[in-house]
Amino acid sequence: MNLVSEYYQTDESLRKLIRELSYNPDAFTLDVGCKKGDTSVTIRKNVRGMVGIDLEFHDEWYSLQNEIHFVNGNASMLPFADGSFDMVIAGECLQYIPNPEWVIDEIYRVLKKDGMLVMSFPESGPLATYLDPYNLGLIPKLLYRPSAFKKYFVKHLSSKKLMHYCGSKWQCQNFYRRGSIFFIYIACLIDTFQSIRKRLISRRGPGKTLGEVIMKPVIKLFFILMKADFSMSWGSWSYNNIICLRKSIN
Repeated sequence: MNLVSEYYQTDESLRKLIRELSYNPDAFTLDVGCKKGDTSVTIRKNVRGMVGIDLEFHDEWYSLQNEIHFVNGNASMLPFADGSFDMVIAGECLQYIPNPEWVIDEIYRVLKKDGMLVMSFPESGPLATYLDPYNLGLIPKLLYRPSAFKKYFVKHLSSKKLMHYCGSKWQCQNFYRRGSIFFIYIACLIDTFQSIRKRLISRRGPGKTLGEVIMKPVIKLFFILMKADFSMSWGSWSYNNIICLRKSIN
């Protein structure tokens, strides 16, 4: 396991909070938008069973299939029967889906009575949305070819509107707003420096030494900055929403 993967699976604050909120040794759990399965693996230790679903197929699933059942499918049309799961995790995926409300409805359908949904997503707003580093790089491309690149634009969500949509069908158990826009910039820098470090340590001589002696401490410094940012609540300026909802039994 590389330096960054280990951090995200053990110490990264957002995923750590999601693991704490989803802890239930009796829960058969679905991870929506599981990607390569990094978060699914850590949650699997705290639940009875785990299914992961993602629109894209990932080769990394093969090495994890003894622990987790992965499904290549659409979250807007979950291929599961009504009341299949005790808990559903939707961590950092709703912002990539054109109609997140549809996904919320599908999650409601596949949850058992009194089942739990734990979700996280970035807060909306002009500053948060357009200053997102991944969106910022797309703006020139959107001006040139909007139809080709619009699908890559990250759609931040309004927690107020989403909670209003959930209405009486859900009961809010926990609601956290943590960190600032710098959180996602730090994450972006971590990925960039890790990519550079991997290239350096694959070489012999000074390059490998540079990757280990200089790049590794720099990346660890970013880990500290990310934790510090997430530990603070910036009120209406907070970037990360972490919400725990229980399906109403009414």
